[in-house]
Parts: sequence; C-alpha cells; structure tokens
Amino acid sequence: MADIGESGQIDICSQQTFIATPDIAGIGVTVSSILQSAIAVFGGLALYLFYQYGQYSQRRAKEAEAIQSRGVPPHEEASEVPPRKPSAEPSDKPSFAVRQVRILVFSLVGFQKAQCFFVMAVEVAALILISKTKNASSYIDAATTVPISSAGVVSVTLTLYALMRFGKSSWYIFIFSVCSWAFSLAEAISPAFNFTNYNWDEIHDPGALGSESCGLVSTTALCAGRGTNNLPGGLALNFEIFWLVLEHIYITALFGWAFAIEFTDFGGLFKEHAIAINDWVFGQIVGVTFWLPNIVEFVYLQIRGRMEGASYKLVWPLRITAEPDNKTTYGDTNPT
Repeated sequence: MADIGESGQIDICSQQTFIATPDIAGIGVTVSSILQSAIAVFGGLALYLFYQYGQYSQRRAKEAEAIQSRGVPPHEEASEVPPRKPSAEPSDKPSFAVRQVRILVFSLVGFQKAQCFFVMAVEVAALILISKTKNASSYIDAATTVPISSAGVVSVTLTLYALMRFGKSSWYIFIFSVCSWAFSLAEAISPAFNFTNYNWDEIHDPGALGSESCGLVSTTALCAGRGTNNLPGGLALNFEIFWLVLEHIYITALFGWAFAIEFTDFGGLFKEHAIAINDWVFGQIVGVTFWLPNIVEFVYLQIRGRMEGASYKLVWPLRITAEPDNKTTYGDTNPT
C-alpha cells in the first residue's frame, strides 16, 4: 500500500526503501571506496602538477644559465649592470618539485597495491554473496555494485596512469591493476542478477534500474542528451603540442566523466537511504581505516624526506668485511 504524504500526493517511491547488504555496500565499505577515489584523485593531480612544475623550473634554470653564459644582453649597458659573480657549482640537492614527485611516486606505489588488494577482496566477497541472494529486494544490491565496481576500475586506472606517465612503470603493479579490473568487471556483469525473478508488483519502477522519478538514477541518465565534443578547427599549433594538449583533454575528460558517474551513484545511494549509516560494526570500521597506513606514510615522508623516511624498508647496503688495522676487536685482546 502506498503512503500518502502531508501534501496529499501518493508517494509511490516509499515502497522501494531497501537496505543494501552491508557486506556489499555497508557504511564502512562505502566510505572506504569514496576515500579510495579521493586519494586517487589527489595523488594523480598532485603528481601531475608537481611534475609539470619541475619541468617548468628546469626550463627556466636552463634559460637563465644560457643567458648568463652569453654575458650582458645587448640592450643593457655595462655601466648599469653590476659585475656578474661566477656561477657556483650546481647543487646535488633536488628541488622542491622533484622531491614531491619522488615522495608521491613512492607513496602511490604503496597505495596502488593496497587499493588493488582492497578492490579484489571486496569484489570477491560481493560475488560470493550475490550468487546466494535470490530475493526480490536484491536489486538494490545490484545498484550498489555500480559505484563499488567503478571505484575498482576508475581509481585504479587513474593511479596506474599517473605512475606510468609521470613516475615508474612496473609489470608487477600493472598485473595487480589488471586483476582488480577483472574482478570489478565480473561483479558488474554478474549473471547472478536475474531481474526476471524480482517481484515487480512490490518494486513498481525500481530506481536502481534507472528511474529518475523514483529511487536511484542510473549511469545512463548522466549521459543523456550529451554529444561528443568536437575540437575546434583552425588551431595553429605545432603537431606535438596539439597531441599533448589533446592527450590532457582526453585524460581529464575521461576520468572526470568516470568519477562524476561514480560519485553520482554514491550520492544516490545515500539519498535513497540504501546504506545503513548507523551500522558501524567491526568490519565497517576496518574498511574505513584501511587507507590510514598510506596516509600516515605520506605524511611521514613529507616530514623526514623520501630517503630517510623509507630507510626502514631497505637493508643497509654497507657491511664490515674486515677490522681496521691496529685496532682491538671487542672481546679480543689480540690485535692481530
């Protein structure tokens, strides 16, 4: 029976209020997925900006060195220009931008491994659970798998792109990323969601399948009526610059569109109260705190520096192979 609100209108959406299974989209898992996407966006954007700033600083330094090597520019008179001091030896200490790039790459490698393991664990648990769920209300679980699966693809892809484009390429990291994509795709297209078995008389027009008037809004609703963006003609750009700009536009638009879909779906879940926000059980707390080690390590590297901050992971490369001459070894009274 539909409820009648204070305005006298029948609330046909009131019967669609179902709670998602906590193992698939509990409050802890959901917040953890949102944090995962936020860290991926911050890390990728910060790495890009510091990398570009480092390249810009190097170009400026080379231009300044070239000008200094040529002497006083022709438009300046020697009497008005103070004598130039001999240039000092170049410092081995990296610039601020270079240090930040190194710290971000080091931190993002650990974050990428962590999020791949997290994604695969969540997707495997969801696949096992949805294969056993055959009731009429499990359509809301089907809806929750969309943003959860998208986080396993978009966030992992963004971090992998940032590392391979501006940092370090690694088959080890790439294989982990492919595995997380496979599990995320397997959950999103799982045949366990047999919508023909649902009780449509009770569900009416389920928002999880795309109704804009009731419940959640599907992924396709975000793209409705949007055509492709054509690059304006007559651009007097160098060929390489053109493709560089096109690459930046494509990557930005692709990830921006993907994250917009993901966060829109997450917002729909909270709006329709499909997630029990007060159900903070042990597993949900663990899910939220999963990313704390990566955040703490990033802060620690900012304070101590990359080499000193990461020294606890490395074996000290130096070892004593012989005692110095004419020195008494501890516990040995014979200097020879």
